[in-house]
Amino acid sequence: MRRAIVCMALVLVACDGNNTAPLTVGTSTSQLHVPVIAEITFSPSSALYMQGNGSIVLTATVTFSDAGHDVQSLMVQMGDSQALQFGGFPDTATGTFNADLVISTETLGTTAVQFWLIDSYGSSSVHRGKPFAVLAEIQTGEWTQRLSGLPYALNDVVWDGEVFIAVGDDGMVLTSADGIDWVARESTVDADLNAVAAFEDSIVAVGHDDTILLSQNHGESWSVKRTGDRVYLAAVTMNSSRIVAGGRELIQGEAITLFSEDGGNTWAHAASWPTDGHYLTDLVYHDGLYVGATEINSWLGDTRVWVSTNGTIWQDIEVRSEAVGLYAVGHDGNQFVVAGDFGLVSTSLDGYNWTVMQTPFEEVSYQSISQSGSELLLAGGITSWYWLTGTPNFERPAGLSSTDGGV
Repeated sequence: MRRAIVCMALVLVACDGNNTAPLTVGTSTSQLHVPVIAEITFSPSSALYMQGNGSIVLTATVTFSDAGHDVQSLMVQMGDSQALQFGGFPDTATGTFNADLVISTETLGTTAVQFWLIDSYGSSSVHRGKPFAVLAEIQTGEWTQRLSGLPYALNDVVWDGEVFIAVGDDGMVLTSADGIDWVARESTVDADLNAVAAFEDSIVAVGHDDTILLSQNHGESWSVKRTGDRVYLAAVTMNSSRIVAGGRELIQGEAITLFSEDGGNTWAHAASWPTDGHYLTDLVYHDGLYVGATEINSWLGDTRVWVSTNGTIWQDIEVRSEAVGLYAVGHDGNQFVVAGDFGLVSTSLDGYNWTVMQTPFEEVSYQSISQSGSELLLAGGITSWYWLTGTPNFERPAGLSSTDGGV
């Protein structure tokens, strides 16, 4: 017996003079099993704008379970409110079911498709939504390699109005007026330098061992303003009144945020910052607001940015509930943009309210953001989880460009 049914009958006696007759008032059925949708996958996972001359066939694979073995229909509501019904489910407690959907590619953006199951008793599963993205066409850009054979990795680069200054491992500093010809500069340290920022005539670089360097001649020479041990500084930004740097202590993993109000000569710890397992990996300042991308010390928690109006008191803002490391933050003249692991890119007009963008790649970790006029550029490579497992190959640089703010 596939389903337990409990029936109850209530019998009354109806009187009409000397005659009596039994009267059945009602019968109710208690349904003990409701179907469940465990997972939904799409093939293809996304589509390009105007692919298939305006529409494609999307195969939705629904993984389900039902102890009653009696799923009758898959109900689908498309983004345009069109309702579809599919039948022919297998007589199993668990299984998969494929449904072919025709979906339009005439509009860029994401549409949510709703799914639910109906069994033979009319019981409905919980409705589950699955987003489908129509993306702008992916084009391969032409890049020219300018540097090769360097003994150490380069980690960050900045344009100070006259020259590019690039910093990297083992204290490496390179400068260039045109991005083509580069000159090595003596940094006086052998600590890995992770980030560099510029404002007017001042350039600040930060890195491992609590290292902070200052240059006031376009990176040609440097002075050490701070050095120590067991501190990893990963982010720095500056404006006319303050320099802010951030990272973490390497033993306990505690977040560290520093600031200087005298051009980088002396430094103090920030008054307060969120202590939830996140730490700063990149910083940007725009129009009175500091915004920081953050990494996490474990896979627990969520994805967050830090914001501050003064660089000393910080507030953390959730970007999305799943835990993903963010490594780059910028401002394109209109909005803040953060990016990180698993292809995550999110934008915000005010630094406090964030919208996750749809991107073509899921396995890419974006490490850097830049912009020129209306064009936004993100650069990165394989997400760490994938190269740790060896799949796919480690060498996989990737970049994105957008002229509509990441849409």
